[in-house]
Amino acid sequence: MNDPRVPSLEQWHQAITDSPEAQRMCWEALGYARGYCDAIQRGSGDAVDFARAFSMLVASGASRPSIDGAWRRWIAGKHLTAN
Repeated sequence: MNDPRVPSLEQWHQAITDSPEAQRMCWEALGYARGYCDAIQRGSGDAVDFARAFSMLVASGASRPSIDGAWRRWIAGKHLTAN
């Protein structure tokens, strides 16, 4: 099943190529989410998808939530900026 919240590899690559901040935040988000997944013995696929989506949000220049807040929304099946 394709999750509409996950950007394509091409979109993600363009975002991290064009924005050093998006690249840095991608790896930071991945580290946060991987730690969570490891702690609860959950596969790392969610962490990777989350990091890609978070980096797109950073690259867009839009206001963004904390990584923790965005991750909680993500695992609830919501968009990163949902209320």
